[in-house]
Amino acid sequence: MDFVAEAQGLVRRYQDGGTFRGHVRERMPLVIGLVVLCLLFSVGITTGAAIFVGGKYALLMLLALVLAPFILIGSLIVELFVVFSWIEARALGAHSRFGPMPPVPWGLVAGVIGVPFLLLMFAWWHAALVLLLLAALASVAYAFVDWQ
Repeated sequence: MDFVAEAQGLVRRYQDGGTFRGHVRERMPLVIGLVVLCLLFSVGITTGAAIFVGGKYALLMLLALVLAPFILIGSLIVELFVVFSWIEARALGAHSRFGPMPPVPWGLVAGVIGVPFLLLMFAWWHAALVLLLLAALASVAYAFVDWQ
């Protein structure tokens, strides 16, 4: 999967208007909630990765602080891509409550979400569990509230 081309296509389809754009505008409070949750999730896994890698040594903390913006921005972009792809699929006539599975860039998910999430689990498993439950509940809540 060419992530950059897919992301540009998603943005272009939104900008062109039509069903996808109307769907997002009609459900703006729900969409804003999902975007805020994506931001919270990204901040959480970035913090967990920095705490785990930083540990007790100053040099490792420097490495963690250098990597933090890449983890934060990368995870947020991938999360938003998956969320908006899912919303687009729902807008185009999903035939089930949860809609079809959106295209997922699994390599990027593993690198910028999976590994930092595992580091968060090792550093602070309570926070990891809360973030995971929030993400699951938010997607289920969106699907139930949006069901037509």
